[in-house]
Amino acid sequence: MATTPSIPQKDDFPKSLVYTLPPPTTPTPPTNILILMHGLGDLHNSFATLGTQLALPETAVLAIQAPNSLPIPEEAYHWGDDVIFDNSTGGLDSDAGFTRTRALLAGIVDDALAGRCGWCARGIFFFGYGQGGLAALDFVLSRPGVEFGGVVSAGAGAPAKVEAEGEGGKCRTPVLVCAAEKGSVVSEAGEGRLEELFVDAKVVRWKGRKEDGMMQTRDELLPVMEFYGRRLGSIAGVPEGALELIAGRAS
Repeated sequence: MATTPSIPQKDDFPKSLVYTLPPPTTPTPPTNILILMHGLGDLHNSFATLGTQLALPETAVLAIQAPNSLPIPEEAYHWGDDVIFDNSTGGLDSDAGFTRTRALLAGIVDDALAGRCGWCARGIFFFGYGQGGLAALDFVLSRPGVEFGGVVSAGAGAPAKVEAEGEGGKCRTPVLVCAAEKGSVVSEAGEGRLEELFVDAKVVRWKGRKEDGMMQTRDELLPVMEFYGRRLGSIAGVPEGALELIAGRAS
């Protein structure tokens, strides 16, 4: 009989990790954990709130902060190995390599969750926005033979220079990518690349959206909830009206 994993404590995590892990909201011990990864130049705090509002059944929430600070006066963080400017947009390039972030996630997943607390890979889920989505996809691609619970990436496809590593072929972790109908960084070629890299990859285009972003309506949020529900085996326990609540605060 499988044992229930334990909720990680501060001493279980890498000392450098900045995170929020809200206490469980139900008496049933969680058997899944959702790791939330914010976008470029953001903080982790708002994502902890989002994770709680998703109210996935039997699922703990772990919002983590990117390990690298941006060289600007405001407090802002990024997941990349370097700060690279995109000449075509005048902004920062999100696809900046993720070696340090891979190491951080390995410390969380391998040492803390699996090693000390008894979590299995199948019960570990990811949600990433923008560069956070890139970093989450990069991490699971570095372990193609491991089947994590799944990755939802909002506004980001697979990193351009990363392939599924090893001899196992396509990555086994299921992926859902949410993108704007027009003007998205996730191009048709990017959709094809996801299909080449992952056994199970789906791209949802948000109708009427002209740029990528977070979920703003019930219709945009619903595919995310359905994806997690399918992988969790059930969506029982999601509170009535939760879709409207989350969509209203995730924009």
